Amino acid sequence: MRSSSVSPYDLQDWAKRAGFEMIMIHGGHGWLINQFLSPYFNHRTDEYGGSLENRCRFACQVLDAVRAAVGPMFPIEFRFSGSELFEGGYDLEEGVRIAQTLESRIDLLHVSAGTYQRGFGDTHPSMFKDHGCNVYLAAEIKKHVSIPVATIGGLNDPAQMEEIIASGKADVVYMARALLADPFLPRKVMENRSEDIVHCLRCFTCMAERAATGTRRCTVNPLIGREMEGDEVQPALVKKKVLIAGGGPGGLYAAWTAARRGHSVVLCEKEVALGGILKSEIALPFKREMFALTETYERFARNAGVEIRFNTEVTPEYVEKEAPDALIIAAGSRPLVPPIKGMDGEQVVVVNELYRNLDKISDKVVVMGGGLAGCECAISLGMEGKEVQLVEMRDALAPDANVRHRPLLLKEIEKQVKAVHTGYRAEEITPEGVWCTDANGERHLVEGTTVICALGQTINDLFAYGLKWGAQSASTATSICLIFASSLLTGLGVYDKIGKYAGAGSIVPITGFANSVVSPAMEFRREGLVMGVGAKLFTLAGPVLTYGIGSSIVVGLAALAMGAGR
Repeated sequence: MRSSSVSPYDLQDWAKRAGFEMIMIHGGHGWLINQFLSPYFNHRTDEYGGSLENRCRFACQVLDAVRAAVGPMFPIEFRFSGSELFEGGYDLEEGVRIAQTLESRIDLLHVSAGTYQRGFGDTHPSMFKDHGCNVYLAAEIKKHVSIPVATIGGLNDPAQMEEIIASGKADVVYMARALLADPFLPRKVMENRSEDIVHCLRCFTCMAERAATGTRRCTVNPLIGREMEGDEVQPALVKKKVLIAGGGPGGLYAAWTAARRGHSVVLCEKEVALGGILKSEIALPFKREMFALTETYERFARNAGVEIRFNTEVTPEYVEKEAPDALIIAAGSRPLVPPIKGMDGEQVVVVNELYRNLDKISDKVVVMGGGLAGCECAISLGMEGKEVQLVEMRDALAPDANVRHRPLLLKEIEKQVKAVHTGYRAEEITPEGVWCTDANGERHLVEGTTVICALGQTINDLFAYGLKWGAQSASTATSICLIFASSLLTGLGVYDKIGKYAGAGSIVPITGFANSVVSPAMEFRREGLVMGVGAKLFTLAGPVLTYGIGSSIVVGLAALAMGAGR
C-alpha cells in the first residue's frame, strides 16, 4: 500500500514541470480516496480501516507523496465530499474532522457532496434542487479550518455567488456545467453583462451524452464537443435575405447566427410573444432557466440587427411577397391532442397551456401522459401540494428522458405524485376523472377534478408545407431549411415523412447539419448560411431542401433539445 501510494506521484512533478500552477487531488464522489474515507465503502480491518484516523491514512499518504514531489511552495487543492448524504456514509460532523485532519497538507479545501454510487443528484444537483444547495457544507467546514475553502453545486447566478463570498460562506466558488453552457460567463460578469449569460439548464445532457458517445454536448451550447470545427462565426461572402418562420429558440438562434454572418434577417412569429414551446416552462419553477433562454436569445438577435415581426404568420403567399433568398422554417411543434371523449371539457388543460391556466388547476389532478413533459408537470404540481395521479399507456415513465436525468426524475415522481398508473389507456374524461383501460381490458376510474393532457407533440403544418413546396417549386430561387425539434422525428420516422413528399430517391447524405447555425467551417450550399454536423441534404430540381435531424442536444437548427425540456 505504501509503495503504490507513492510511486505514481512522479506525475505530479511532471505536471509542475509542464507549467501547471496548481494540482487538485480528487478525494470525493465515491472515487478511490473517498472509498477509504467512507465507512460505507471501507470495510478493511488493517490500519486503513475502522477508525476515522485509519480511514484518513490513505489520503494523508497520498497528499504527503504529492507534497514531496512538488515541493513546499506549490499549491495543492483537495476535493472531498463534506458529507456523503446517505445513511451509512459519513456525515457533516465527520466531514469537519476529515478536513481538520488533512488541512495541514493542503492549500485549498474544495468541499463538494455525495457519491456517484449513492447520490448522483447530490454531487451534481439537478433542476429539482435549489441552486447552491451544497454551500452549507462548505460554510460549516470553513468555521473549523484555517485554510481557504471552495464550494460548488449548481451555481450559475453571479449575484448568488457574490453573496456566498461576501457573507464568508466560502472563499472560492466553482462552476462546471455552467461553463459548458456559457464559457464566457466570467468575462460577462467582469464586463457587467450578466443579462447576456446563457444559463445552464441542469438537464444533464452533457453527462448523458458522454455516457452514450464519450463526448460532451450541451443543450444550449452547440459548440461543446465541436471546438475543432471553429468557434467563431465568420462573415458570409455573399449577403442574403433570410426569412425565418418561428420565434422559438431554434428560430431565434438561427436568426442571431445568420445576422452575425452579415445576412439581412427577418424573423416572423405568429403570436404576440417569442419563445415557442418554452413559454410553457413558465409554469414549472424548477425550469425557469429554460424559459429565460428566450429573453437571452431575443436580446442576442435584436442586438445583431434581426427584424422581428409579431402577429405575422408565414404562408406561401407571404413567402412569395417577401421573396427571400433563404427560408428557415422553425415553426416548432404543437401538442398532440387525440380525440378522447370529454377532451373538450372545461376541466381539461393542455400541458403547453398550463402557464395560462394555473388558476383553473384544482387540488386533485390527473396528468395524462408519462413522458418527460407529463412527469415534470406532475412533479411541479405535487410540489405545490396538489394530489396528482399520473396515467401512462406504456409500461415505463419518461423513456424520452436522458440516462442521467431520468433516475432523478423518477425519484421526484415517488416523492411528489400520489399514484402512477402505467399500462393504462385513457378512454374517456368525465367530471369525476379519467376512465382508463388496462392491458387486460378492465376499466378503471382515475379520480381528479382537473385533467392535464401531456400526450406528446407533433410537427406543425408549416413543416409539411416546407416539404411540399420544396418538392414542387423547382422554379423558385428560395432555398428552404427546416429546423425540427429533433426528438420528435428520428430514425426511420424521418425518412417516412421525407419520402412522402420528396421521394426517397432525392435523399443524398452529406456531412453536417446539427450544428448548422454556429459552425463556420462548412457553407450552406449556395446560400452562404452555415452547416454543421449530422443531417441530410435533399437536392431537388431547383431549391435546396435541408432537413436537420441532428442529435437531441443541439440548439439552433434542431430547435431546443427535448431531452432538456419538452
